[in-house]
Amino acid sequence: MDYDPSEQEYTKAAAVSSTGTSDFRAQGVTIQSTTTKYLGLQTLSTSDGKHVCWVVEQTCSFKSADNLLISPLVVTTWIDRTLQIPLQSLTVAHTIFDGEAVTVRMKSAITHLKVNQPVSDSAFHFVPPSGAKHVDAFTTHGPVDLTGSTAAEFQLRGFDGGIYSLAALKGKVVLLDFWATWCGPCRRSMPETEELFTRYREQGLVVIGVDVNEDEPAIAAFLRKVRRSYPTAMSNSDILSAYHVTAYPTFVLIGHDGKILVHQIGFVEERLRSMVETAMSAGR
Repeated sequence: MDYDPSEQEYTKAAAVSSTGTSDFRAQGVTIQSTTTKYLGLQTLSTSDGKHVCWVVEQTCSFKSADNLLISPLVVTTWIDRTLQIPLQSLTVAHTIFDGEAVTVRMKSAITHLKVNQPVSDSAFHFVPPSGAKHVDAFTTHGPVDLTGSTAAEFQLRGFDGGIYSLAALKGKVVLLDFWATWCGPCRRSMPETEELFTRYREQGLVVIGVDVNEDEPAIAAFLRKVRRSYPTAMSNSDILSAYHVTAYPTFVLIGHDGKILVHQIGFVEERLRSMVETAMSAGR
């Protein structure tokens, strides 16, 4: 049984685990090469004791949709040699921004573990949410263009401690920039986005950079190296689903009337600048 909340659909077909590479392909990134290396044994501790783990390092090289080579992504995984399950992973990516080296690290670890415990039958019983429909296979879509539709309400937590919501920004032109630190086109778009914000902020333009699913220390380290004056906020599943964010950067420009003027996947400088200028002129 599997459930897709974005479409309110569920299927009785067995769920299939993903290697994660499909996420990169959805963002216009292709894998160039992969190498795997065994690093030896290491002991990790969890709530139930110590675990001797195989340590495996995998290095993946990628190429972006604009044919630029992205710095290799190194994923180190600690696998319990008895249970044969991964207990910890560390992902490290290196990139260059404005001539400076930037390193992004993402770590996940199992700290509480119980094995071979009795499991209630209810854990395997799925109750569809109200309004959900059963399908043989999930609905698949190509890129969605939201241009002309009413912008969905959102509420985001900013790095500056503020809360940003569409309701509070009613009547303003709002540019949402969905980005990630490792995304080359995202980094190349930032000077243009900063220039637009600087030029029109006094006229009421609001720009919010929405980082997608990265940990706060990594984002904070990146922002210390980047000169930009518009706020950065953390994404959540609601806004990503509502605005169909599947690739980066994604720009959503919301007009004074709450309608989406631009829903742009990828960085097309001329179109973004032109639409912001048009939106700001309309509000004068």
